[in-house]
Amino acid sequence: MSYKGTPSILKSVNRQLVEEYARSCDMTTKPQIAAATNLSLVTVTKIVNAMVDEGILQECGTADSTGGRQAVCYRINPMANYFICINHTEEEFTCAMVDAAGSVVRQEKLHLKESGTDKLFEKLCDAIDSFGGKNGGQAPKAIGIGLPGVTHEGKVSSIPRIPDWEDYPLAQMLVERYPDTSVLLENDINLAALGLHRRRYKGKFRNLILIYLERGVGAGLIINRQLYQGKSHFAGEIGYLPVFRKGMSAPVMMEQAVRKVQDRQELVGIVKDCLVNVVCIFNPEAVVLCGRGMNQEDADGIRKYVSDTLGAANTPEISTLSDLSKYCIEGLIHMCRERTGHGYAIARTNRREI
Repeated sequence: MSYKGTPSILKSVNRQLVEEYARSCDMTTKPQIAAATNLSLVTVTKIVNAMVDEGILQECGTADSTGGRQAVCYRINPMANYFICINHTEEEFTCAMVDAAGSVVRQEKLHLKESGTDKLFEKLCDAIDSFGGKNGGQAPKAIGIGLPGVTHEGKVSSIPRIPDWEDYPLAQMLVERYPDTSVLLENDINLAALGLHRRRYKGKFRNLILIYLERGVGAGLIINRQLYQGKSHFAGEIGYLPVFRKGMSAPVMMEQAVRKVQDRQELVGIVKDCLVNVVCIFNPEAVVLCGRGMNQEDADGIRKYVSDTLGAANTPEISTLSDLSKYCIEGLIHMCRERTGHGYAIARTNRREI
């Protein structure tokens, strides 16, 4: 959705610029913020003073003098609010309490034995409460949950590993339980792709695809540095792609083929064919493979196949990853912070026009 540049919206966008920059720094000054955001010093001063009054920013000393008056330094107040981030598998919750600066204050795994929607929902709420959901009366600013399924409009579908959540109005139930809190649900592979890009590749690649090949098959798509979800958040469900390999009488879904495969070279062959299709459609700069013991030797062989098939100029960098869990939490942290902002997209091609 696009918005006209009304004064109230421009004010919100300017504040978002200041907050984003402040979050990216350990500490900063008003002149530094003005230079980084291309906002006037007068505008920055008004925004920073308001954020200090609200407890979002706090003073943290002064900068070294360059001959004139020392500038006051500011940083995000980590106690201003907090988030609860949970990566949910069929076996456990990986729970994290995250402060306003985006730092993990506490994290641990809680094993699951419950079955049945009602029991599982209460277990989830218990986990939220134990990680600060009832933190001295202060509600979390946001609750983010990663799940191994398609998330859309507050519900989860295509989630065979946790069938209790199929088409369950999970977001609505959580909003009713925590009415002062923003709730978001997202596919775990999407979160891992987002977290991986933000943590390791943000300054290097604009386009990245994470392909997961373990208990299921899926992909997370980062396009132009943004998570791409598609019309119904179905983007990346590559397990539904048809594949045809030697010995198959007819094409089958990729996920079925990966589950049945026993020979490692056959698995690599399936990934090769899948990746050729993916590269033809998205032409990413990088692909990261995770699961089934995929190693760099496999990645190098796949890259050679893609290069021989499509040409070296069209072939992405291909690497492997052994564990997604920490990047799922990273992705949740980013999405929670983004969700609790002002929600306006910022055109970064020419900030002076804001």
